[in-house]
Amino acid sequence: CSPANVDEQISQLLSGLPNDAKIWDDLTKRFDCCISVGAYFVDWTGGITLQPSTLKLLTERSLPIDFDMYAPQASS
Repeated sequence: CSPANVDEQISQLLSGLPNDAKIWDDLTKRFDCCISVGAYFVDWTGGITLQPSTLKLLTERSLPIDFDMYAPQASS
């Protein structure tokens, strides 16, 4: 989405999935589950904030989150 809102997008993704702890416990034990966020920013030097409600969605599902961000202008 533009402008990027990583917190909102993660929240929307997880809100559409089952919230049953037994299902997520089984999935995370059987598979290497992770939410992976890849982003390419042309001119960005900001940060990303995850709201407590989004963190709760991740925690309820025992899901780690991995951020891989690339902002070439910020490194110059």
